[in-house]
Amino acid sequence: MQTIYVEEVKSSLSNAFLQADISLAEHRNRGSFLRLFFRHLMVANAADGRAVLCRNGEAIDMYRDHKPIYLPLP
Repeated sequence: MQTIYVEEVKSSLSNAFLQADISLAEHRNRGSFLRLFFRHLMVANAADGRAVLCRNGEAIDMYRDHKPIYLPLP
């Protein structure tokens, strides 16, 4: 898979989740999105959604807390 394509998908997901977070901030909604592209796993979280990967019986956190401090400045 070409790196440019992966970066475009990452950028699109990031922008979509930032926009959704802003518009849904008052409703306390949450969610996670996982997409497998060949051997690349992409994970996106909104609000306090969490994703965990289980590998060989071990739980691996696939998230970073999504807080307003991570939003870009206007």
